[in-house]
Amino acid sequence: MAKMHPYASKLGFSILIPDGWDYVENLDKIDMAEKERESQKKWLLTRNEPDSPDKAVKIFMEMVSVMSTGMQAMEAYGRKLQYDKLLMLCLERPKGAIFDKSAAKQIEFLLSQHEIASKEWNGKLTATRLLITLQQLTEEARLRAKESLGYQVGYFIVSKEGDIKKESDPLPTMTIIKFSMRGNETSSQLYLLYQQSLPVWFWSGIPDNVKTVKNNTVDNGEMTVVEHYLEFNRPESLSAYATKDTTGWVVCCTDLKYHFHRNKSVFEKMIESFCVE
Repeated sequence: MAKMHPYASKLGFSILIPDGWDYVENLDKIDMAEKERESQKKWLLTRNEPDSPDKAVKIFMEMVSVMSTGMQAMEAYGRKLQYDKLLMLCLERPKGAIFDKSAAKQIEFLLSQHEIASKEWNGKLTATRLLITLQQLTEEARLRAKESLGYQVGYFIVSKEGDIKKESDPLPTMTIIKFSMRGNETSSQLYLLYQQSLPVWFWSGIPDNVKTVKNNTVDNGEMTVVEHYLEFNRPESLSAYATKDTTGWVVCCTDLKYHFHRNKSVFEKMIESFCVE
């Protein structure tokens, strides 16, 4: 395993980071609910425009543009590509066909609102249009979650060698987002709120693997750690959730080159070292 050294963040936590990894901190304050309301107004205006070949792309680009970090936006594009492939698989298979287990759960999720989306887009369905429809159907729940999350008061990104400030190369990356919440939440409640606040395409359809680990620096002396899947038996990202009073930290570990398994042990060590100051 790579050598690591301690780092104290301006966001009120310390963590071990691998030698040679680059980092950037952002201390901007964002009203999560207000940003969501503004976004939904923009989507509504665009959705009411006459249909055109680029209409769905414009709506999707607007959705991605309001993600709270550049890494989230990059992950959103990656997941869209995954659903493009899955939708093609659906269309190519005859009705009632049995899918491989690695794709069956996502396809079940993807098709859950297929008929509604097909009617909305006059049968001219693409993965982008289907994701837009799913996004619309979860607007109310997403707004409620962001109201509870309150304010995002900054984020910290640490990534394997590269120019992280350009956010153009999908390197192994850990992002830590800090929230000033409306009320006291446990780490497991923060996990649910954060998932509900994300665009619907961040939900793969395969159940997350959730566990509780000890962390004496946060409320209840515990942190919630979650493995996320796009394929069975192979986690594609790792996240952790910690709270102290009305402050919450969300830790997201990804590798958009699909080599997550190579860095999983490093990410686990970094999460284990997370300490609220």
